[in-house]
Amino acid sequence: MKSQKAINSEKITIIVPTYNEVENIAPIVSAINELLDKYSWDIIFVDDNSPDGTYEEILKFSGNNNKINVIKRVDERGLSSACVTGILASHSPYIAIMDADMQHDERILPVMLNTMIKDKCDLVIATRYKKGGSLDNLKQHRILFSQLSTWLSRLIFNHNVSDPMSGFFLIKKEFFKKIKGRLSIKGYKILLDILASSDDIKIAEVPYIMRARKRGKSKLNLMIVIEYISLIFSKLFSKK
Repeated sequence: MKSQKAINSEKITIIVPTYNEVENIAPIVSAINELLDKYSWDIIFVDDNSPDGTYEEILKFSGNNNKINVIKRVDERGLSSACVTGILASHSPYIAIMDADMQHDERILPVMLNTMIKDKCDLVIATRYKKGGSLDNLKQHRILFSQLSTWLSRLIFNHNVSDPMSGFFLIKKEFFKKIKGRLSIKGYKILLDILASSDDIKIAEVPYIMRARKRGKSKLNLMIVIEYISLIFSKLFSKK
């Protein structure tokens, strides 16, 4: 078993897709920089040409810190494909995916990394549905959508996980490269796509409390719901 010092030396890259999140860039950079001070890390923001100045805000930090990187996409849009773009641009063995809205508790990142290394996992999911985790003050309609989506998602995979709709997880890059060709890379639920595309995979879950959004606007809309349903049907028919 590796010592804590050895674990701290393992490099982790955090992929953060962004679209109109200008107000959250400074808080997330500050939080991660303070949290992972003793770790080897970097961040890759993947911005889908945000009109609110998100890309320009990230450049303010990346110019002074080589741990902060940004990719601007002009002709593409979508969280899943943004995550894939960031993962393929990374140079770390361990890749974390998290949202830019500060709802994902960055303090769980070291726990996820330690769990992955010690338990030799391919994937570690931050879950809202195990003891110690919760949806905190999320609005009721968002909670209902999350619960319904979680139930529907079980139609397309057999893994015993409590939160397949989580957007907060850690994956080995080596494992991701093995399954990349099976992914649909559509929509906003990259974890669900990974689970539905993986057979032989070792998974662990760690609980976290999902925080309420304080800045910016939620991206949940009808198009995201349609893309989620499309992913479910796509994976269902591909299994037949």
